[in-house]
Amino acid sequence: MWLGRIGAGLALLMLGSVAAGCGGGLAAPQAQGEVAGPVTKPRVAAFAREVRLRAGDFPGSTTLPTEDSDDDENFERQPGGCSGLDLDDTTVATFETPTFRYARGEEVAAFLSEVSAAPTPYEAKNQFRLLTSKRGFNCLREVILRSAHERAADGVEVRDVSISRLSTPLPPTPEAFGLRIGGTEVEGETETRIYADTLAFSSGPAVVTLTAISTPTPVNQNVERVLMATLYDRAANSDF
Repeated sequence: MWLGRIGAGLALLMLGSVAAGCGGGLAAPQAQGEVAGPVTKPRVAAFAREVRLRAGDFPGSTTLPTEDSDDDENFERQPGGCSGLDLDDTTVATFETPTFRYARGEEVAAFLSEVSAAPTPYEAKNQFRLLTSKRGFNCLREVILRSAHERAADGVEVRDVSISRLSTPLPPTPEAFGLRIGGTEVEGETETRIYADTLAFSSGPAVVTLTAISTPTPVNQNVERVLMATLYDRAANSDF
């Protein structure tokens, strides 16, 4: 499912790739007393275990294992094309949960969370500010539309692609980001309208992301509000 993978792939753009591909390099960070020790892969893994969504958050759901796909790889390569710059992904580590899926008749909803971390809070926050800028949004739009066009080569047509900002149901913070992608996948005679919502916030050097994928209508905003509050509270109570 192209839109599903794009929705999850947006989290990979939160750190490093967009900063390099859409906005150029970042200024060198100043002194940062915000992090207790270096940001290492084991520390990011421990934080991810504390914060991430888990099966207990989705009673009655089906748990699907995390899968890599060619779509992920292709999407990660795209951002540099926005400005012709080489990618300079500074992400220390990224950890993704399994997907938690509900299905009732034609209605399907799936949820996953992801934690990525930059070397410093400075870089994480600057990259978030880029994403929420007009330039960053236009870059994401270009990447998504290009990916949809290239998907046709695999025999799956994507029509009526829409991309819009979403408000994030969190306390006021400049380091939050929301995006909704909609599109109709056409494979043979089958047409499926799909929505992928990506909501994210920064927590120190980390970016915590919720992806909600659904068909034929968007996920209920109250559901997203509860899940984002859960992630935010877990992150706020962590010593990462």
